[in-house]
Parts: sequence; C-alpha cells; structure tokens
Amino acid sequence: MAQQQHLLASMQQQFKEREVKLCAMQSSLAATHQALQGRDDEVARLQKTIQERDEEVARLSSVAQKLQKSKETDIVSLKSVLQKEKEEKLAKLNAAHNKRIAAREEEITQMRTQWTRDKDKEATKLNTVHQKQLKAKDDELNALRREVVREKDEKIAKLSSTNKELKGELAAKEQEVASARRQLASAQKAEDDMRKQQASAASKAQREESATKDSLAKLRGSIEQAHSEEVRQLERVHEAVVMAKDREMANLTTQLKQVLQRYQQAQTALQREREVVKEALLDTRNLAEMSMEFSPEQHEVLLNKVKQRVHDCSAEEVHWLMTKTFRSWLAQSYTECDEVCDAHEAEQQRLKRISHNKDQELCKMRMRMNLLRNRTSFVYQVFILSIMATMMTGCAGAWHAASTADFWDALQIMLLAWLVTVFTVLTCLFGSGEDLLSPPPPRGTERGG
Repeated sequence: MAQQQHLLASMQQQFKEREVKLCAMQSSLAATHQALQGRDDEVARLQKTIQERDEEVARLSSVAQKLQKSKETDIVSLKSVLQKEKEEKLAKLNAAHNKRIAAREEEITQMRTQWTRDKDKEATKLNTVHQKQLKAKDDELNALRREVVREKDEKIAKLSSTNKELKGELAAKEQEVASARRQLASAQKAEDDMRKQQASAASKAQREESATKDSLAKLRGSIEQAHSEEVRQLERVHEAVVMAKDREMANLTTQLKQVLQRYQQAQTALQREREVVKEALLDTRNLAEMSMEFSPEQHEVLLNKVKQRVHDCSAEEVHWLMTKTFRSWLAQSYTECDEVCDAHEAEQQRLKRISHNKDQELCKMRMRMNLLRNRTSFVYQVFILSIMATMMTGCAGAWHAASTADFWDALQIMLLAWLVTVFTVLTCLFGSGEDLLSPPPPRGTERGG
C-alpha cells in the first residue's frame, strides 16, 4: 500500500512535472506558433514582394526589350544616315575630284598645245631670222664682191688710162724724136751741102744729137720707171684691199659659222626640251608612283631653271612641276576624305560606347533579375523543404504516438523537430544563405578583363 502510494505520489509528481513541461511546451509551442504565424506573414509578404519583383522584372525586361529595339532601330537609322551622308560626301568629292582632274587635263592639254605652238612659232621665227640674216649676209657679200670688182675694174681702167696716156706721151716723144731725126736728116743734108763750110756745125750737131739721144733715153727710162713704180704701188694697194676684203670675208664666214652653230645648239636644246616633255608625258604613271618633295627654295630654283634652261631639267622635275597643283588638290581631297572617315569613325566609336553602356545596363538588369529569380526559387525551395520536413515530422510523430501510445513524447519530439526545422529555415534564409544569394560578378567586367 505504501509502495502504491509512493508510486502514485511519484506518478503524480511525474504528472505534475509533465504538466509543467507540457505548459512550458505549450508556451513554447504558442511562441513557436506565433513565430510561425509571423513567418507565414513574412512569407506572404515575401511572396507579395517576390510577385512585385517579378512584375518589376517583367516590366524591366519589357523596357529593356523596348530599349534594345529602339537602340537597334536608332543604330540602324544612324548607320543608314551616316552611310548615306558618307556616300553623298564621297560622291561629291569624287565629282569634284573628277572635275578637277578633267580641268587639270584640259589645262595640261592647253598648256601642251600652247607650248608646242610657242615652240613652233619660236622655231619658225628663228628660222626666218636666220634665213634673213643669211640672205643679208649673202647680199652684203655680193655687194662687197661687186664693190671689190668695181673698184678693181676702176683701178684697172685708171691704170689702163694712165698706161694709154703714158703710151701717148711716149708716142709724142717718139714723134718728137722722129721730127728731130728728120730735122737731123735735113741738117745732115744741109751739112752735106755745106760740109765744107759747116764742119764745126756738124760736130756741134753730132753733140746735140748725142745729147738729145741721151735726154730721150733718160726721159724714156724715167717714164718707164715712174710707170712701173705706179703699177707696183697700185698692185700693192689692190692686194691690200683684196686682203682686207678677204679678212672681212673670213670674219663674216666665222660669224656665219657661229650663227649656224648657235642655231644648231638651239635646235638641239629644243629637241632635248621636246624629249624631256615627251618623256614626262609618256612616263606619267611611273613618275606618279615616285615620291619627290622639294622645299620652297628648291621650288624657286627649279622654276628659274625651267624659265632659263628647260633642257637641263629632268623628266621627274618637269612632271613634279606640271602636277604640283593637281597633287595639292588630290592631297586636299584625301584630307577631306580622311576627315569624313575620322568623323564617321568617331561617330561609330561613340555609338559603340553608347551600345556598350546600354549592354552593361542590360547586363546589370539581367543580373538583378537573375538574382531575384534565384532568391525567389531559393525561398520557394526552403519553403517547400520546410513544409515537407514539417509533414514528415508530423507523420513520424503520429506514427511514433500510434506505435508507443505516448502522445507527449511524440509531441515533444515533433516540437523539437519543428524547432530544428524553423531554426534551419531561418538559418538558410538569413544566415548561411547570404553567400548563396550574393550576386555573381557582372559579365561586362569579366569581358573587359
């Protein structure tokens, strides 16, 4: 009996302890129920937040798609506009360049024709001047020859006239001598008649005759000597005049040779100039591929050289001078094309930067959306796992209570399992789940690295 009382007292004490434990478990269960209700409210709020985030993600995705479409349309329109502007500018530049090339070719052909015309005119002028000079020299030589012949004929005529005069004087002297001889014969006849009486007169007459003969001989010798001296003097003068004319003719011949030599040099220089220009015109393609540059001083020297001596210039220098303006126009066209290309490249770079920024923003939005999806799926998974754990715990507790008929032990085990589940859920949601919910690195940075 005492044992039964003691057992009853111990059972009552155990029952009281169990009641206390049950009250504590009820209070903890109420707290857990309140916590679960708060968690349910929080889960509902999270579901609402997730739904709002899903709506926001959908709206952002639609906005991103619209932005992507608008960006693509803007890029396409901008590319088409830039391509059209580039084609128009290139067409204008090509047209202007073709016009400049045509104008330059016309100018070159005009300059070429003008140059050939001027050269032909100059050659004809030089030829006519040379022919006139040769004709003048020939006329002068003919006149000089005629004058020399005329002077020679005049001198010969004068000499012949003086010769005739001397011959006339000599004939007169001979006539005088003949008359003197006739007088002498008459005197001799008279002397023969009067020989006896005029012996002294005969001797005197002989002396006079000898004296007359001597005087006649002396007169004849003096006349012949004077005539020979005058003839020699005239011959010397004539020879001096002829030598002077010969020297003048030699000088004129040397001058004529010099003129001919200059004319030949001018013809050779003209031929060389024509060859240089011909070479520069024929080798235009090969010379255009050569890179030649001249400083302003060298350009001035080259211009002076062309103005003075074109035949001393090379084909490269002539081609460089002929194509200087064309090359400046071509360089200007190239610079304009480069400016247009640089502007187009800068615009493309700007569009690329804008597209890159838009892509980065879109990547960020996609990352946020993926992060929200991951978080939502993680919360769904934790919620499903917690429900499954709760159901499994309830099933295990019911099975334990049914098998052992000990409801309180099963309830304690179930409450403990539910507390562990709640703690695990809270730990997963707010504890170790932060690492899992942390956002991944952006793709733009990975792509840039």
